[in-house]
Amino acid sequence: MLWLIAVLLYFYCRFGRKPVLFSSIFILSVFNIALSFAQSWAVFNVLFFMVGMGQVSICIVLLVLGSELLVDVPRVLFSSLALSFFYSAGMVAFPGTAYIVRNWRYLSVLMALPGLACFPLWWLVPESSRWLVSKGRFKEAELLLRFAALENGVEFPSDLFRSAKSQQSEQSQQPEQPQQPEQPQQPEQPAQPEQPQQPEQPQQPQQPEVSGYLGLLRNTTTRSITLVVWFLWFSLNVSYFGLSFNMTTLHGNPFLNYTLLSLMDIPAHLVSWFSAKYFPRRVSFIVFSLLLALALFLIQITLHKYHNITLTLVLIGKFGVLASERILHLLTGELSPTVIRNTMLSSAALFSRVGSSITPYILQLAVFYEFLPWLTVGLLSVIGVFVSLFLPESFGKPLPDTIDQMQVIKKFKFKGLCRQKDDGNSAEV
Repeated sequence: MLWLIAVLLYFYCRFGRKPVLFSSIFILSVFNIALSFAQSWAVFNVLFFMVGMGQVSICIVLLVLGSELLVDVPRVLFSSLALSFFYSAGMVAFPGTAYIVRNWRYLSVLMALPGLACFPLWWLVPESSRWLVSKGRFKEAELLLRFAALENGVEFPSDLFRSAKSQQSEQSQQPEQPQQPEQPQQPEQPAQPEQPQQPEQPQQPQQPEVSGYLGLLRNTTTRSITLVVWFLWFSLNVSYFGLSFNMTTLHGNPFLNYTLLSLMDIPAHLVSWFSAKYFPRRVSFIVFSLLLALALFLIQITLHKYHNITLTLVLIGKFGVLASERILHLLTGELSPTVIRNTMLSSAALFSRVGSSITPYILQLAVFYEFLPWLTVGLLSVIGVFVSLFLPESFGKPLPDTIDQMQVIKKFKFKGLCRQKDDGNSAEV
């Protein structure tokens, strides 16, 4: 699954958000139905692998598409509440459905029906205008935005794409410039002073063509933000699945425990939406992550003595990890420019899957010490809080379209620890 997410990055950026979204829905629905006919363990694993591929792809593309189509308050509402609400509604409905339909083959077919009902929405869901502009498809983007302006009763600006078109025309002329070095005639030495014009070429990083992993690691700013985001997605997924896998060890009815765990999604998403609307992203993320870490550390005290309190702490931890996850998804999309936003979210999802993959092995640490898994997950949350301090704030700021519009990662000044430069300015560490 991990390498397949990396392969999907190409399709996201090459074919657009909308085709990949509905292709993923098709894969999820068809292979869910095929899963019910599996007659061997090997066939079941292959089909379930395809189901997981479709599910992961749908989540990523929906988040990217909503972030690029909506602005300001509607974008926050979609990313932190609307998308999560329907996901949580499905989780709440699942244990009741599984309680009624005990045959997993019939249950697999039922799980495919909602996806099949989504195909008529093809004519209602638009393509991302930001992606269309990044690919130079200005006519389609203009048609889409004119329709949106008409629906909202506003006037469409005629010069909306002027800067993007001029930038594209400059890029089309750049291949002609490398032909100049092919005429290095020595007698024309006066032409050499023209070479100092080459320092103007560093402006080329403003080009939005680089969209793969190279776009994430090409310079210090994107590389630093990417590494921090990767670690945060990794640590949150470890916490999420660590809590979910341990639900089977809790006392009580497993169907009821899973239902309570799913119901906790609703207040978590509501609070995360309210927090994202009125408070900075980093502050909200830190508060929810600390709540998660506190619940994980307290579980060690109540695990075997106070069962009801332990279940409450698990629910509080689930609340913290879900709220942190919603804020982190929103923050990641807002920090990433259009040309690498889908790549950033997809690569972050890849590292989150790394976290979910190693979570069962972290739980096996209980062989050495009973509470070592809880300590490990709690420490990861605390480290995530510290690392998140380095991320820039995106609250109330427009989405970046190019890599050069990205914010610089935060640094801390330690005066007196570094030598001052000759110009009198203190060094920044």
